Amino acid sequence: MEYLFQQVAQFAFEQELATKRDYLVSTETIFEIIPKIRPSLTDEIIEQFEKDSITYSRV
Repeated sequence: MEYLFQQVAQFAFEQELATKRDYLVSTETIFEIIPKIRPSLTDEIIEQFEKDSITYSRV
C-alpha cells in the first residue's frame, strides 16, 4: 500500500509539473496506477502460505 501511494504521489507531482496546475488525486487516479504496480508476492509464495495456513492452523 505504501508503495502504491508513493507512486500516486509521484504521478500527481509529474502532472503538476507538466500542466503547471494543482492536480487533485482521486479514486480514478489510484485505479489508473494500480495496474502499473507489480505484486510483491509471487504465486508460489502465496500458495505456500495457503498450504502452511491449513497445516499449522488451530481448529
